[in-house]
Amino acid sequence: MSWLRLASASGSRRHANPAPVLEGMDVYDMRKEQCSGGWQSVIDTAADKTIIPVAAAERLGLSGSVGTEVLLVGPDGKQLTDQHGRPVKAPSIYVKLFQSDIGDVQVQAACLPRTTVLLGRDILKDFIFLFDGPGLRFKISRELTQLGDLDASV
Repeated sequence: MSWLRLASASGSRRHANPAPVLEGMDVYDMRKEQCSGGWQSVIDTAADKTIIPVAAAERLGLSGSVGTEVLLVGPDGKQLTDQHGRPVKAPSIYVKLFQSDIGDVQVQAACLPRTTVLLGRDILKDFIFLFDGPGLRFKISRELTQLGDLDASV
């Protein structure tokens, strides 16, 4: 498995704090096998829940059939609240995600207005993630043996 380059969610590598970004994430409706493809996805180890863009759900015709609402929780384990102190909830749907570096993943994802898929710990718990900050690169795999040589060379 080769190293993947860090980038900003906009695709630029010149961002002050580039992140691990996977290109070409496909979002599938599990019932109809329809696909909303080509989404950029950001690996967020501080996010408890995977989030897909509302636009992806709309492209799949799922915006009216969104499942249960989920409460959003911050990295400190505390429930997120809005400016009025009310709990922040997001609709969720059960989808299959596919990207060539990680394969198929099924998840109940929250739907929020954003431009990228956010991969949270509900998915990342099944992967080994190697982050090389100084080298601006990362590897992700389901098995340690698939990460290959872990030396500092590219």
